[in-house]
Amino acid sequence: MIAVAEVWAYARCPFRHFWRYQARIAPPPTARGLAEEHVRRALSAYYAHAGGEAAREPESPSLMACVGAVWRRTVEEWGCGLSAWDLLVEFAAARARVVEPFLAGRITKPDGSPYKVPEMSAEYRRRASRAGLPALARRLEGVLSQAPVLADEGYGVADAFADSVEIVERNAWPVRHEVLGVATPYEVDLIGEHTLKGTADLVIDAGEGAVRLEVHDYGRSVCLPVRFLRRDLRVVAAHYASCQAWNRVEEVVYRHMQSGTTVRIPQAADAGRLLTAALTAVEGIRHEVYVPRLAVQSRDCLSCSYYQLCIDERDVLDTLAPTLLAAARRRVKRAG
Repeated sequence: MIAVAEVWAYARCPFRHFWRYQARIAPPPTARGLAEEHVRRALSAYYAHAGGEAAREPESPSLMACVGAVWRRTVEEWGCGLSAWDLLVEFAAARARVVEPFLAGRITKPDGSPYKVPEMSAEYRRRASRAGLPALARRLEGVLSQAPVLADEGYGVADAFADSVEIVERNAWPVRHEVLGVATPYEVDLIGEHTLKGTADLVIDAGEGAVRLEVHDYGRSVCLPVRFLRRDLRVVAAHYASCQAWNRVEEVVYRHMQSGTTVRIPQAADAGRLLTAALTAVEGIRHEVYVPRLAVQSRDCLSCSYYQLCIDERDVLDTLAPTLLAAARRRVKRAG
């Protein structure tokens, strides 16, 4: 039995899988991972009584209140005062004002087309500078200096908090009483003794024992066309998911968290694609085939939690040597 998350990790980068599942080096907490972590925790809190009468109570906290609560708890655990929280709220509000005209279509590219990712444009950077965002971010860096989080250049805790707020605001979420579960485990039976384990981000009641399963994508900067999404391994696995909590999966809903776009996928690619990916991952892991994605100079490596391990001191391919792997693990343990 192998988890969909492992297959996905191996497909994205075999060496990332090596660090996480073979070397058993847990990824260090990074600023880029904070938005996903806190939105997931907020969703669990918001839908805590999913499917029950409590879900219909009007006085239940909103999802925005839940995300604020989990973030505030984190700031308190870091030992940062109220000033840090107030600055985070101020930063998120200021950034939202800068982004709003891009999203509303009032600011476009010279050819009139919209910006798919406004934050990557020169125009956004100019407006952000005029709004004082860089200075505010520097103040936050000082206030949050004791936070146990790795921040890369151009993205820090303030950006993660603002992303969390924007994700909640931009998405149209299912009503509470229709949601049957959050982060619900399932299995996919493949040929022979092969079984995949997966997790449905949201399980929504579709009536008569049928459900809609949501796949939440925090990683991609833009939403892909449906012809590509129906071949996404996570989408395919969700279509063939089985669980005692439901009789059948009516459809899978892919939710692009950054933009708030949802794509209904009534039919995914054939299960053979999933089986091929799973068997490829299993065989690659069994034979210790760990070619790093860094070998092809992937830009995705820059945001990977293990990037420093792959570039530290020597060539990444050398770290396959057991003695060097042991040294890498000792360095990580000392740093932790």
